[in-house]
Amino acid sequence: MNNNIKRVNDSIYRFINNNKEEGSQEVFLSVAGFVPPEAHATANKIADYIKTNERFLKTGETLYFDYKGKLYSCHVAHHGRRQRIVRSVIPFFKFYKNHTKVDLEFAEASYWDRLFHASSPIHLKEYWSNLKFPKTHVPVNDPAADAFADGYTKIAAKAFQKYEPDFSSQDFPDYLSKADHNAFRVVQKGDKLKLIPKKLYRSNDLDKTMENYRKFLIREFGEAKVNFIAHLYRVDLADSQALTPEIIYRMNIGMASLEKQDLDAVVKKLKGNDMTLLSTRELRGIRRLCCKKDEVLTEKTFDAWLTGSYNKLSDIDKLKTAIKILSLTKEEITLHYTGREIADTITSTYAIAGMDYFKPYIDQQELQQIFTTLEKLFAVGDERQIQEGYDEILSHIITRKNIDKKDPEKGYRVGALIPAPPHPITKEPRWYVNTACVSNGKGIYYYILEPLDTTDLTLPIRKVYRNTTPQRCSREHKGSIGNDFNYINPPGYEGFNRSAKYDKELVDKTSIPLWVGYQHYASMQLANNNIKQVRASLRLAVHYYIQDKKSEQAIKPLHEIIHEHDADLIELARSLILESWFNIYSVCKLTLMMLRYKKPGVDYATQKKDAQYLYDIVQKRNGKFQDLKNDLFNTLHPNKKLLKQQENDNATFIALDKLMKQKKYGDIINVLDDLAMKANEHPSQKIKQEVIFTGHSLGAAVAEVAYVNATAKCRRIPMKQYSLKTHNPPAIRTDDNNLYKAYGKHVKLFKALNAKFSITHRIAAGDPVSQSGGKHPGSASDDKEEKDLLDWTQCETSVTRGLESSSHPDIRDTPITHSTLFGKAKPHSTYSAHLINSATAILNSKDATSEQKKKAMKIVQERMGDYQRIWVSPKVLSRFNEGDKRVWKEFQEAWDALGIRSNYVESIRSIIGIIFRIALARFAIMDEREDEQYDAGHGDWKKYRDHNGVFAVTQDGIISDKA
Repeated sequence: MNNNIKRVNDSIYRFINNNKEEGSQEVFLSVAGFVPPEAHATANKIADYIKTNERFLKTGETLYFDYKGKLYSCHVAHHGRRQRIVRSVIPFFKFYKNHTKVDLEFAEASYWDRLFHASSPIHLKEYWSNLKFPKTHVPVNDPAADAFADGYTKIAAKAFQKYEPDFSSQDFPDYLSKADHNAFRVVQKGDKLKLIPKKLYRSNDLDKTMENYRKFLIREFGEAKVNFIAHLYRVDLADSQALTPEIIYRMNIGMASLEKQDLDAVVKKLKGNDMTLLSTRELRGIRRLCCKKDEVLTEKTFDAWLTGSYNKLSDIDKLKTAIKILSLTKEEITLHYTGREIADTITSTYAIAGMDYFKPYIDQQELQQIFTTLEKLFAVGDERQIQEGYDEILSHIITRKNIDKKDPEKGYRVGALIPAPPHPITKEPRWYVNTACVSNGKGIYYYILEPLDTTDLTLPIRKVYRNTTPQRCSREHKGSIGNDFNYINPPGYEGFNRSAKYDKELVDKTSIPLWVGYQHYASMQLANNNIKQVRASLRLAVHYYIQDKKSEQAIKPLHEIIHEHDADLIELARSLILESWFNIYSVCKLTLMMLRYKKPGVDYATQKKDAQYLYDIVQKRNGKFQDLKNDLFNTLHPNKKLLKQQENDNATFIALDKLMKQKKYGDIINVLDDLAMKANEHPSQKIKQEVIFTGHSLGAAVAEVAYVNATAKCRRIPMKQYSLKTHNPPAIRTDDNNLYKAYGKHVKLFKALNAKFSITHRIAAGDPVSQSGGKHPGSASDDKEEKDLLDWTQCETSVTRGLESSSHPDIRDTPITHSTLFGKAKPHSTYSAHLINSATAILNSKDATSEQKKKAMKIVQERMGDYQRIWVSPKVLSRFNEGDKRVWKEFQEAWDALGIRSNYVESIRSIIGIIFRIALARFAIMDEREDEQYDAGHGDWKKYRDHNGVFAVTQDGIISDKA
């Protein structure tokens, strides 16, 4: 390998192109993690060695290279389709040959390697250089002055790329409080910044470095923003602290983040009509808006822009202008990564850091890179692909990032801005604001995203639910795993009722109760003088009004209590076994009793006996499980509650019944209208906007439960549309799906009010998660049920299978089917051979028109897609959830070999849940102290949880009852 390696300095891309021209097999070379120049240099030499020797590296082959005076070996660790990530001295390289990867593992050479191979290593260059210190005042009016083009960012980027290319945010317990794990320190010497090795660093080298850096940040971004980011990322900017590349990186990442609070701050400053109140970043953005490319921003120009156009804008347009002022250019986005841009595909887990401790700056960087991906998706132009890809990225990735933030004054706050799909007609950029973050403490975790422009009712509100997160760096990570193995209910139910009150505000403002719907429908029919229909509608309105009143004081059957309080009952069984092994009999009896009520049908005498047994256990728990205790008491002693209930309802019912007998329909409509106004349930008090419930895996299951709860269970009608969009969802309880189907008996009312319902399932072929649970919402047992369901709900279910020939990284590089993203890839369409031949002939024809060639090209391109999709009807979806039909062909041989019937999948999940949640409670994987240690990065959020363990924060601040 001697002279051939030293001779060539071609770039990677030129090497690839040369290979293509020579007709050899296509070779793809990429670097995972960071992309330091040394990595490219080494890659070039290794690539050239492969090219000149006309072969690929073989498994087991070893190359040697010299790095900083030490000899290292480069060993071919793996050759195959599956990717194995290897952490090593410098980032590893991946070769692709016909989409087959070769991972090269780097390690320090052994004694024998140094002895026999030191004569011909690959030599890497090492160099040192100083950067000029930035000017005291960054020239705002200089067209070349961009954000993050300062000397601090440059020298930190050089430190990461040249000297610490393998640096990552390792998992140290003190890491969030000490950003000093770099091997170098940044020190100011005169008008220059220098990197000094940590071992040679002395405190007298400070020379006001940190003080100057802090002043620079305040001048560039504003004091309020600097203080907030320093608090959030736990960066100490005190004069006595050393300045490290890690500090510069963290602050840069934080300064680029955008929140609703940042927009409000800019609007407030501009209201002061004083140019000196603005930071350099804000002045730079204003200059881009109101000046030509080389024009200087003067006070006169600023005043003319402010009084001439800005002050005439509406409040919403002022916020949009603030976004334009604060938005970064593509070059500035690249610079703010400080030499640490992630080359790998961003997924739900950290790409460049350990998973044990939460790191908000890593979350923010990955979010920013995902936003760049979203911009590319929005440029596709196909509205359907944009919507599908957007919901996929939201539910797979963005929900796994903590976008609520710790606030030094309010405790925690929401307000993060997330790019939304552009307007379908005007193509104007749009933004979402995170208006709520809720965690029920049992794995149900979601964000509410509402349009920044509250007047734009064409952009739906989205409730995005988080999927299972086994990584310790995620908040409530164990709760999400436990929710998957809930042995009382399918995934997505555990503790749902605990956070239900925090869902109420959104549901209430976008829907009306069923009785209000019938009252409004009766008013419409009265105007048409259709007295028969008026009478029928009012009877239903009064009936459902009384039903809603009764449900507030309703006495619940035991099976409903068990399903609703599943989290309490599982915790009760766990606490018993933790107290003593002698409670094992009580735990077994309790568990078997709970499993008995997975389906309704237990006789009344048994229910009363079991309710008394449960009540006796709960009563001994010193005030815990109070809600469960109250429901059990009401079941055992119904008479007192019924009496109170009747007293409250009788007066209203008698008055309405009297008017009905007198046929005073107009008066009844007015009475119900007044009741709706007093209860804030009148249509005029609502917003007519679509709400989308979406999620992946566990998040999809919770979205299904929330969707059914917001419609059929609560008897509510959307003002515009309620949509359910899931990705690889487990199924919900069968009786909940039956309840949703039965809700279709009000189809005439839905159509009269133009209320729409939509269910969309996206299932990956071969994914076993979708086999768990009872029935998916939108499934029908027979032709009649399917016809009735489709009459009022738009159902769209598809099974998608990635193709082996796919070159899209989301499909090609994802080893687990359950995690595959299809939204950004191209669908593969199956056309007949005749049609393909005709399209090819048109492309080769000189006489074909441009329109004909365009259509022919579309056919050929769709033929070379990345995945195949099969559309499934509600009846077929129901069969998918039943018996031997409930299995993928990929698993049929495995099931047959193990003697497992496919309809036992849900039973197996329940058994694993019992073992995981109860039997292993005495051998907990992590005790409470270890939990506290890993949760430390999230701050003190646990103290803000309410009495049910729910953490909830909205734009008004933390709303938990302990705040």
